[in-house]
Amino acid sequence: PPTVIKNLVVTGALIADNIRTDSPSGVIRAFDTKTGKLVWAWDAAPPGYQRPANEKGLWTRATPNAWSIFSADEKNDMIFIPTGGPALDLFGGFRKGLDYFGSSIVALRASTGQYLWHFQTVHHDLWDYDVSPQPILFNLKTAAGNISAIAQATKLGHIFILDQMTGRPIFPVEERPVPQTDVPGEYTSPTQPFPLKPEPLYKYTEEHLFKTPTCWEAQVGLRYEGIFTPPSIKGSISYPGPIGGTDWGGASIDPDKQILILNQTNMPVITQLIKKEKSFVEAPVTMEAGGISNLIGAPYAATRKMLSNLVGVPCVGSPAGEIIAIDLKTGDTLWRKPLGSIYKVLSGAPSAGGSLITSSGLIFIGASWDPHFRIFDIENGEILWSYNLEAPATATPMTYAIDGEQYVVVAAGGHGTMKTKEDDKVIAFKVK
Repeated sequence: PPTVIKNLVVTGALIADNIRTDSPSGVIRAFDTKTGKLVWAWDAAPPGYQRPANEKGLWTRATPNAWSIFSADEKNDMIFIPTGGPALDLFGGFRKGLDYFGSSIVALRASTGQYLWHFQTVHHDLWDYDVSPQPILFNLKTAAGNISAIAQATKLGHIFILDQMTGRPIFPVEERPVPQTDVPGEYTSPTQPFPLKPEPLYKYTEEHLFKTPTCWEAQVGLRYEGIFTPPSIKGSISYPGPIGGTDWGGASIDPDKQILILNQTNMPVITQLIKKEKSFVEAPVTMEAGGISNLIGAPYAATRKMLSNLVGVPCVGSPAGEIIAIDLKTGDTLWRKPLGSIYKVLSGAPSAGGSLITSSGLIFIGASWDPHFRIFDIENGEILWSYNLEAPATATPMTYAIDGEQYVVVAAGGHGTMKTKEDDKVIAFKVK
């Protein structure tokens, strides 16, 4: 969605960034709300980047795009952009430095589009770990006074707490060595950033994958060395996977209690690169339903599918979906509970959508694969109320008041990709 700040409407764009090496630009644009005229455009090319001589158009092609939700600070004239990776998602051998602003939070001067700072959550992203959750602006209470801060959840289950004015981490972040690629023509960053606080939310060792016969057999021969296992020709496991940890639904914050709430998905995915032979026909085919993407312009095609058992249950030993509370003062996890269920049998389901917190300490959330809309107690994670919808509310709720009465409303439309029941209702509840 667009972001409005003073007299400007600022837009990103959804780019099909796993189709071809010369995908459209990820340029950010700002338009005057009264005239519609373009006021500024920010091209996400690295400083000093030399565009190919044959590249046409105003802005650099194949740059990181920003398809998710921005945040704006009118007082400080700042806008915060969460970016995805540059083309291609799963093969980066041809990027030539275009990773510079990839999978990052970018701060711009809202009135002019001037670059201020950026913080990169993943270097040379080969996993589709776009920064899709909205950056949350809040005042972090410390012994030395309040700090204007940003809480940034990620698909990895990493949460970065940054200084809003500088982009520097408030809690320590450590660069650690990670597995390296074995794919000819590819390269990997030698290290990746790991926040020390809040602690990473995933469980990614082999004992956290189901040992049922179906799941065990599906893993045989695949490469798996933790969250930064790079894509490979023999096939690699990506976990917690490209739709979570936390996806576009994002997190929510109680500014008084200094508690962050997020829903975490743990869904392993198998990614495999396929070397193109001379007879390979290049056409823009997507990876929907586990198909092959041709990755036009790259020496490889790719396929990606969920690692699940015969009935579609993700091969994880921890819940496939959780709701988690983080103490922002210390970075410690206060509690974590399964969110939803799969087939009314297994506790914890993948989710899409986010949460809403009221000042009375209630957490409203749908999001899960199952069709329930729930209220959790922010203090202990206990379920206080649940309502069975006709289809899952894979959306983030909102609240408003009329004549002293408070309401909560949520879109209950289901989710086509997750193959849940679909509907077209918006449901309102009165808070009593």
